[in-house]
Amino acid sequence: MSVEVAFQVIESLAVVVGVGFAIVQVRQYRREKHREAALELMHSFQTPSFAEAMNLVYNLPDGLSKEEIETVLDMVDEFFSGPLKISWHKLKGHVMGERELLGRDTIEEWFQWLTERLAERECELYGDPTK
Repeated sequence: MSVEVAFQVIESLAVVVGVGFAIVQVRQYRREKHREAALELMHSFQTPSFAEAMNLVYNLPDGLSKEEIETVLDMVDEFFSGPLKISWHKLKGHVMGERELLGRDTIEEWFQWLTERLAERECELYGDPTK
């Protein structure tokens, strides 16, 4: 083998190693960005108001009446309606894809139901924003 061929082999190996390294770095960067986004989302919900509201919901007794549930819904609407509606708007495509992929229409149905009820209540209280 001539010196030229040896250098070409070394050059080719260096390119392959460089491309492999770049691929690993890009994947690592994406994982870090995904983790940062998840942490930021988690931090946005870790407010004193959120903690207080969650505490109230967790401490509710079982078997509440319609009127009692509506009172709770007022509280949920006050604390969570904005973040819930925005979250559903952003995640709806993913949820629908998961439902289709897994063949289960019940995935995240509570999330969709709650968002739809909050939107209905907003229309009842303030009128339809599309009009």
